Amino acid sequence: MKSILYLNEPIKRPIGIYGAGEAGAQLIDNLRASSDFIPVALFDDDPVKWGTVVNSLWVHSSDEMEKIIHDNNIKIILLGILGISDQERKNVLRKISQFPVQVRMISSIEHLISGHFNISRIRSVEVEDILGRDAVKPNQDLLSKNIKGKNILVTGSGGSIGRELCKQIINLKPKKLILLENNEYALYESHRILKDINNYIHLIPILSTVLDYLYVKELLIKYNIHTIYH
Repeated sequence: MKSILYLNEPIKRPIGIYGAGEAGAQLIDNLRASSDFIPVALFDDDPVKWGTVVNSLWVHSSDEMEKIIHDNNIKIILLGILGISDQERKNVLRKISQFPVQVRMISSIEHLISGHFNISRIRSVEVEDILGRDAVKPNQDLLSKNIKGKNILVTGSGGSIGRELCKQIINLKPKKLILLENNEYALYESHRILKDINNYIHLIPILSTVLDYLYVKELLIKYNIHTIYH
Protein backbone atom coordinates (compact mmCIF):
# COMPACT_ATOMS: atom_id res chain seq x y z
CA MET A 1 0.00 0.00 0.00
CA LYS A 2 2.78 2.43 0.89
CA SER A 3 4.52 1.85 -2.43
CA ILE A 4 1.26 2.46 -4.33
CA LEU A 5 0.70 5.73 -2.52
CA TYR A 6 4.28 6.75 -3.23
CA LEU A 7 3.93 6.03 -6.95
CA ASN A 8 0.75 8.10 -7.13
CA GLU A 9 2.38 11.16 -5.61
CA PRO A 10 2.80 13.98 -8.16
CA ILE A 11 6.33 14.65 -9.33
CA LYS A 12 7.28 18.19 -8.40
CA ARG A 13 9.54 20.17 -10.72
CA PRO A 14 12.64 21.78 -9.17
CA ILE A 15 12.53 25.57 -9.26
CA GLY A 16 14.97 28.31 -8.27
CA ILE A 17 14.04 31.67 -6.74
CA TYR A 18 15.92 34.91 -7.36
CA GLY A 19 15.55 37.20 -4.36
CA ALA A 20 16.13 36.23 -0.72
CA GLY A 21 13.97 38.93 0.82
CA GLU A 22 10.39 38.93 2.09
CA ALA A 23 8.91 37.99 -1.29
CA GLY A 24 11.40 35.17 -1.79
CA ALA A 25 10.65 33.73 1.65
CA GLN A 26 6.90 33.76 1.00
CA LEU A 27 7.40 32.19 -2.40
CA ILE A 28 9.28 29.28 -0.82
CA ASP A 29 6.32 28.56 1.48
CA ASN A 30 3.77 28.86 -1.34
CA LEU A 31 5.73 26.66 -3.71
CA ARG A 32 6.23 23.96 -1.08
CA ALA A 33 2.47 23.89 -0.56
CA SER A 34 1.84 23.43 -4.28
CA SER A 35 1.67 20.13 -6.16
CA ASP A 36 3.70 21.44 -9.10
CA PHE A 37 7.03 22.78 -7.85
CA ILE A 38 9.66 22.25 -5.18
CA PRO A 39 12.04 25.16 -4.42
CA VAL A 40 15.62 23.88 -4.41
CA ALA A 41 17.79 27.02 -4.66
CA LEU A 42 17.72 30.66 -3.62
CA PHE A 43 19.83 33.41 -5.22
CA ASP A 44 20.47 37.04 -4.33
CA ASP A 45 22.76 39.92 -5.33
CA ASP A 46 23.35 41.06 -1.74
CA PRO A 47 26.70 39.69 -0.44
CA VAL A 48 25.42 40.03 3.14
CA LYS A 49 22.82 37.33 2.44
CA TRP A 50 25.19 34.84 0.81
CA GLY A 51 25.66 31.75 2.94
CA THR A 52 22.61 32.50 5.08
CA VAL A 53 19.50 30.32 5.23
CA VAL A 54 15.96 31.41 4.39
CA ASN A 55 13.18 28.91 5.10
CA SER A 56 15.69 26.02 5.01
CA LEU A 57 17.26 27.11 1.69
CA TRP A 58 20.83 28.38 1.43
CA VAL A 59 21.27 31.75 -0.28
CA HIS A 60 23.73 31.71 -3.19
CA SER A 61 25.32 34.41 -5.34
CA SER A 62 24.55 34.65 -9.05
CA ASP A 63 28.10 33.44 -9.72
CA GLU A 64 26.99 30.01 -8.48
CA MET A 65 23.90 29.85 -10.69
CA GLU A 66 25.37 27.86 -13.56
CA LYS A 67 26.54 24.97 -11.36
CA ILE A 68 23.44 24.90 -9.18
CA ILE A 69 21.07 25.02 -12.16
CA HIS A 70 22.94 22.13 -13.76
CA ASP A 71 23.30 20.02 -10.59
CA ASN A 72 19.63 20.38 -9.61
CA ASN A 73 18.18 20.17 -13.12
CA ILE A 74 16.46 23.53 -12.64
CA LYS A 75 14.39 24.57 -15.66
CA ILE A 76 12.60 27.56 -14.11
CA ILE A 77 13.85 30.57 -12.13
CA LEU A 78 11.15 32.61 -10.43
CA LEU A 79 11.85 36.29 -9.83
CA GLY A 80 10.85 37.19 -6.28
CA ILE A 81 12.08 40.72 -5.56
CA LEU A 82 10.00 43.57 -4.16
CA GLY A 83 10.35 47.26 -4.93
CA ILE A 84 12.99 47.31 -7.67
CA SER A 85 13.19 49.77 -10.53
CA ASP A 86 12.65 48.84 -14.19
CA GLN A 87 16.40 49.09 -14.76
CA GLU A 88 17.21 46.83 -11.80
CA ARG A 89 14.65 44.28 -12.97
CA LYS A 90 16.05 44.44 -16.49
CA ASN A 91 19.58 43.82 -15.18
CA VAL A 92 18.44 40.79 -13.17
CA LEU A 93 16.49 39.35 -16.11
CA ARG A 94 19.44 39.74 -18.44
CA LYS A 95 21.69 38.04 -15.89
CA ILE A 96 19.37 35.04 -15.54
CA SER A 97 18.63 34.84 -19.26
CA GLN A 98 22.16 33.69 -20.08
CA PHE A 99 21.28 30.31 -18.57
CA PRO A 100 19.10 27.59 -20.17
CA VAL A 101 16.11 28.23 -17.92
CA GLN A 102 12.67 29.78 -18.22
CA VAL A 103 12.29 32.98 -16.22
CA ARG A 104 8.95 33.53 -14.51
CA MET A 105 7.52 36.44 -12.54
CA ILE A 106 4.72 37.04 -10.05
CA SER A 107 1.78 38.72 -11.75
CA SER A 108 0.82 40.62 -8.60
CA ILE A 109 3.14 41.40 -5.67
CA GLU A 110 0.10 42.64 -3.73
CA HIS A 111 -1.46 39.17 -3.75
CA LEU A 112 1.77 37.67 -2.42
CA ILE A 113 1.98 40.17 0.45
CA SER A 114 -1.69 39.78 1.38
CA GLY A 115 -1.39 36.00 1.48
CA HIS A 116 -3.78 35.45 -1.44
CA PHE A 117 -1.10 34.18 -3.80
CA ASN A 118 -1.47 30.99 -5.81
CA ILE A 119 0.67 29.24 -8.42
CA SER A 120 -1.61 30.34 -11.27
CA ARG A 121 -0.34 33.89 -10.71
CA ILE A 122 3.13 32.97 -11.94
CA ARG A 123 3.58 34.28 -15.48
CA SER A 124 6.23 34.17 -18.17
CA VAL A 125 8.54 37.12 -18.70
CA GLU A 126 7.39 39.37 -21.53
CA VAL A 127 9.52 41.50 -23.81
CA GLU A 128 8.17 44.58 -22.01
CA ASP A 129 9.64 43.33 -18.71
CA ILE A 130 13.11 43.24 -20.24
CA LEU A 131 12.83 46.50 -22.17
CA GLY A 132 11.13 48.43 -19.37
CA ARG A 133 8.70 49.83 -21.96
CA ASP A 134 6.08 48.67 -24.45
CA ALA A 135 7.49 46.48 -27.18
CA VAL A 136 7.51 47.76 -30.76
CA LYS A 137 5.73 45.39 -33.11
CA PRO A 138 8.32 43.89 -35.49
CA ASN A 139 8.10 44.44 -39.22
CA GLN A 140 7.43 40.90 -40.44
CA ASP A 141 8.18 41.73 -44.07
CA LEU A 142 11.58 43.13 -43.11
CA LEU A 143 12.34 40.18 -40.83
CA SER A 144 11.36 37.67 -43.49
CA LYS A 145 13.50 39.47 -46.07
CA ASN A 146 16.56 39.18 -43.80
CA ILE A 147 15.94 35.60 -42.65
CA LYS A 148 14.02 33.42 -45.12
CA GLY A 149 16.42 31.19 -47.03
CA LYS A 150 19.42 32.96 -45.45
CA ASN A 151 22.25 31.84 -43.16
CA ILE A 152 21.69 33.37 -39.71
CA LEU A 153 24.06 33.67 -36.74
CA VAL A 154 22.65 34.19 -33.24
CA THR A 155 25.05 35.06 -30.43
CA GLY A 156 24.17 34.15 -26.85
CA SER A 157 21.84 31.49 -28.22
CA GLY A 158 22.09 29.39 -25.04
CA GLY A 159 20.20 31.83 -22.82
CA SER A 160 16.42 32.05 -22.57
CA ILE A 161 16.24 35.24 -24.65
CA GLY A 162 18.59 33.92 -27.32
CA ARG A 163 16.71 30.63 -27.50
CA GLU A 164 13.35 32.37 -27.89
CA LEU A 165 14.87 34.49 -30.64
CA CYS A 166 16.04 31.32 -32.39
CA LYS A 167 12.51 29.89 -32.20
CA GLN A 168 11.14 32.99 -33.92
CA ILE A 169 13.86 32.82 -36.56
CA ILE A 170 13.08 29.15 -37.26
CA ASN A 171 9.46 30.12 -37.95
CA LEU A 172 10.74 32.38 -40.74
CA LYS A 173 12.55 29.44 -42.40
CA PRO A 174 16.24 30.33 -42.67
CA LYS A 175 18.57 28.06 -44.63
CA LYS A 176 21.02 27.62 -41.74
CA LEU A 177 20.93 28.77 -38.13
CA ILE A 178 24.29 29.01 -36.38
CA LEU A 179 24.05 28.97 -32.57
CA LEU A 180 26.99 30.79 -30.96
CA GLU A 181 27.31 30.35 -27.19
CA ASN A 182 30.21 30.31 -24.71
CA ASN A 183 28.45 28.08 -22.15
CA GLU A 184 28.66 24.40 -23.14
CA TYR A 185 25.66 23.22 -21.14
CA ALA A 186 23.49 26.14 -22.29
CA LEU A 187 24.48 25.48 -25.91
CA TYR A 188 23.64 21.78 -25.56
CA GLU A 189 20.21 22.55 -24.07
CA SER A 190 19.31 25.12 -26.73
CA HIS A 191 20.43 22.85 -29.55
CA ARG A 192 18.38 19.98 -28.10
CA ILE A 193 15.24 22.08 -27.66
CA LEU A 194 15.49 23.70 -31.10
CA LYS A 195 16.04 20.33 -32.78
CA ASP A 196 12.85 19.05 -31.17
CA ILE A 197 10.72 21.86 -32.62
CA ASN A 198 11.99 21.60 -36.20
CA ASN A 199 13.29 18.93 -38.52
CA TYR A 200 14.13 20.94 -41.59
CA ILE A 201 16.40 23.83 -40.54
CA HIS A 202 20.13 23.08 -40.49
CA LEU A 203 21.23 23.94 -36.92
CA ILE A 204 24.94 24.39 -36.26
CA PRO A 205 26.00 24.75 -32.58
CA ILE A 206 29.29 26.59 -32.04
CA LEU A 207 30.98 26.77 -28.63
CA SER A 208 32.82 30.09 -28.63
CA THR A 209 32.54 33.75 -27.67
CA VAL A 210 31.95 36.93 -29.65
CA LEU A 211 35.09 38.28 -27.96
CA ASP A 212 37.15 35.97 -30.19
CA TYR A 213 37.07 38.38 -33.11
CA LEU A 214 39.22 36.34 -35.48
CA TYR A 215 37.22 33.15 -34.95
CA VAL A 216 33.90 34.96 -35.41
CA LYS A 217 35.25 36.47 -38.63
CA GLU A 218 36.18 32.95 -39.71
CA LEU A 219 32.63 31.75 -39.00
CA LEU A 220 31.12 34.56 -41.06
CA ILE A 221 33.16 33.50 -44.06
CA LYS A 222 32.85 29.73 -43.55
CA TYR A 223 29.06 29.73 -43.26
CA ASN A 224 28.42 32.71 -45.54
CA ILE A 225 26.43 34.51 -42.84
CA HIS A 226 23.83 36.98 -44.13
CA THR A 227 22.42 38.29 -40.83
CA ILE A 228 23.69 38.41 -37.23
CA TYR A 229 21.46 38.78 -34.17
CA HIS A 230 23.26 39.77 -30.95
